[in-house]
Amino acid sequence: MKVGDKVSVILEDIKGTVISVDGAWIEIEDEDGFPRKYKTDQLVLNQNVDYRYNIHDLKDKIDVDKKHYEISVKSNDKYKTREFWEIDLHIDQLIEHHSHLSNTEIVTKQMSVFKSFFERARHNGIKKCVVIHGKGKGVLKAEIIDYLRKEKELGDYNIDFLDASFAEYGYGGATEINIY
Repeated sequence: MKVGDKVSVILEDIKGTVISVDGAWIEIEDEDGFPRKYKTDQLVLNQNVDYRYNIHDLKDKIDVDKKHYEISVKSNDKYKTREFWEIDLHIDQLIEHHSHLSNTEIVTKQMSVFKSFFERARHNGIKKCVVIHGKGKGVLKAEIIDYLRKEKELGDYNIDFLDASFAEYGYGGATEINIY
């Protein structure tokens, strides 16, 4: 990254412009004009591509790092494309050091990331999302389903959700969300 690049902060709803680069640290000016410092692995370059409209122009498969969940497009092959956003909520995919966190803190962080992801997808007109939450004891999955049920009741849009493809994600380890 270099001075002048437009960036977004991973796992936060913060965007800005790079104003200085100092080794592993990058200082940005956020959209409100405040300076903020981040490590390079906490930022992602903003791509000036709207995948909702340009996905069919792509010739090759795209596999964007799931940790940088803003754009994740899966493609079966170069002739048939399908678009959806995907996020992996396993805690080791979200934060590097988590051994000091309690189970409650982990689920709280995962839900915060999920809610931000879901709102961005909805705001960007994405019709299908896949949330990888793992099986575990089912706590995170239950929290996600509870949140989606409330959104369905309160929202100005319809949501359907079900277990994601067994072939791709295994049994019960991911939830597919359809927004229309």
